[in-house]
Amino acid sequence: TSMTNISGSAIGATAIANGATFTSAGYASYFTFNGTTQVGYTPTMLSLFNSPVNNNVTLEAWVRTSSDNGVVVSEQGQSPINSGWHDVQIEIVSGNLRVGIYTAGGLVNLLVGAVTRNRWQQYVMTFNATTGVLSGYINGSTTTSSAGGIARLSPQNYGQAQLYYALMYPDSTSLGDGTGLAGDWSIFRVYNRALSAAEVLQNYQADSWRYS
Repeated sequence: TSMTNISGSAIGATAIANGATFTSAGYASYFTFNGTTQVGYTPTMLSLFNSPVNNNVTLEAWVRTSSDNGVVVSEQGQSPINSGWHDVQIEIVSGNLRVGIYTAGGLVNLLVGAVTRNRWQQYVMTFNATTGVLSGYINGSTTTSSAGGIARLSPQNYGQAQLYYALMYPDSTSLGDGTGLAGDWSIFRVYNRALSAAEVLQNYQADSWRYS
């Protein structure tokens, strides 16, 4: 019923709600979500980003799905989900991975590349607030980046008291059709900085053996 935080930070466990099932497979254990009612929901992570306001971020997810559409990660300024501030940051749209951030002009999103169905993959979004560059990765090697100068807006910019991440759940502020992603989820990482391409690849290489 939960994903344990092993990073050493003060952030607690992620709740797995509404009957998502757990499969014990050693180092490759995972939860299965139905894409409609089931969700992973982190505790608030605002403390990682708000001293002072820090809009640098990296999100990393290890996912396996047969679906061509579905939200992988969305950020939420409150609980319950989709009741106030919320936007999708990683989503599969028509068989392609897209990553996005919220700006004063609305959602900015990038096409990263085609996903491989029925196979474990690493999906990563990074945003560097200093350069204003948004980047996306699949398996540490397929990457796309925006031009610089993007200004990300996040919950703390609006005085929100919380920052949650919802996993595999529908979201109306989306990069595609906003459906939830049906499939398997194993690892979720959040950083309060933009990982370099070498660091994203390092994470991929460190974990890919789990799913071979």
